[in-house]
Amino acid sequence: MSKQLFFASAIVITCAVLQVQAQLPLTAQEYFKRGNLRYRQGNLEGAVADFTQTIEIISNLQGGDGSRSDGRNGKRKLEGAVSRPDTISVIDIRLATIYAYRGLARYHLGDLEGAFADCNRAIEINPNIKEAYHNRGSVRYAKKDLEGAIADFNKVIALDPQSADAYNNRGGIRYYQGDLDGAISDFNQAIAFNPHLDTAYCNRGNLRRDKKDLDGAVADFERAIEINPRSASSRLYLGLAWYDKNDLGRAIAEFTEAIKIDSNLALAFANRGLALLRQWQDVEAEKDFERYRALAGDRERQLDQKIKAVKNRRTQNR
Repeated sequence: MSKQLFFASAIVITCAVLQVQAQLPLTAQEYFKRGNLRYRQGNLEGAVADFTQTIEIISNLQGGDGSRSDGRNGKRKLEGAVSRPDTISVIDIRLATIYAYRGLARYHLGDLEGAFADCNRAIEINPNIKEAYHNRGSVRYAKKDLEGAIADFNKVIALDPQSADAYNNRGGIRYYQGDLDGAISDFNQAIAFNPHLDTAYCNRGNLRRDKKDLDGAVADFERAIEINPRSASSRLYLGLAWYDKNDLGRAIAEFTEAIKIDSNLALAFANRGLALLRQWQDVEAEKDFERYRALAGDRERQLDQKIKAVKNRRTQNR
């Protein structure tokens, strides 16, 4: 199975809200508060709209100069803004945080270009805003700019040497690049700084599984599940570790738990089907394969190759 990386949220909005709210003008504060609520509720488009309104209100209070509400089209004057030739406009540093928030919402909407622009604007306003570098690193990873992503996570670590999320994300990229020693060092650091970061245990477990340290992988996946029992991905990967250890009963149990949590997790159906097939439970296995095909579609050929390999192995072991 292909590697799958788990990236923590680029910033945790609830940790920064109170620091910003008290500083905002009342109407901007209302939009910002509602945007944060909408983000947490999954209403990403509504969150983007509210963060945009917050940016425009703050920018208008500055006379409209220096504001780039959209973050993509260069400097523009807001509607109704007044420009005074005898006034030096100073960009409000609070805008950097709002751009960072809007960039995160755009990232989760799949608007990578908009998110990238917002992160750049936030950094232009405040070069020391670590959340914007973190967000931009995630965007760059999504755009397959791995070196750029690593550079951004390096910057986060320089600004905050105990950022567990930055170490975890950088480790994920190093893992993807095949730098296993660098990756495990980063995962270890992430866990040292935040022993409750389940994604770091899951990432390290995947790496250990790749290195055939199956006992270590099982321990990491079990710790991830202890921290976050509702993680279908951790259950899936624990099942894969048991599968690799030829403990098919435990593997099937973990795949089943993963499916209970996420009934659309295609890989859980595929792998449970393979485990059932190894147990000669062909009818039940085929049900799982059919569900996988319905969910995964274009990856059917990869599954067929694995089914063939299991059947050949069964024949040889008779």
